[in-house]
Amino acid sequence: MLFSRLLLSSALLFSLTHATESLAAVLNETKAIEFLGKKITQSKVYGEAPQTDCLRFYTEGKTRQYFDIRVYEKHGEECAMESEKPEIEDRFRVYRKSHKVLWRKPESEDFLSFNRFIIFKTAKHTK
Repeated sequence: MLFSRLLLSSALLFSLTHATESLAAVLNETKAIEFLGKKITQSKVYGEAPQTDCLRFYTEGKTRQYFDIRVYEKHGEECAMESEKPEIEDRFRVYRKSHKVLWRKPESEDFLSFNRFIIFKTAKHTK
């Protein structure tokens, strides 16, 4: 009985430690861009297309805490966009430890939540 309790406690402790480590994984630049790309794709803010294949990501700045990433449209045969000039779509800040994503409001220095980004873009596209 004591052995099974000890075994169960050890298994639970291992599971909690493993889960905490995976959530606390610090993002490097590549992983931060991948994480942002997945969030954008899941949100479907830019519609069904373009997905991340038609977006270009550029790291504009980085600190020990976060990456500032610009998102551009790609143009070409696979990515039929409205204009031929690559426009800056949006700017984001992705935090390395918390994986929090903030969106920089256009023509502003203010960073807002990713949910505000979705609301702003959805309202803009429905008008």
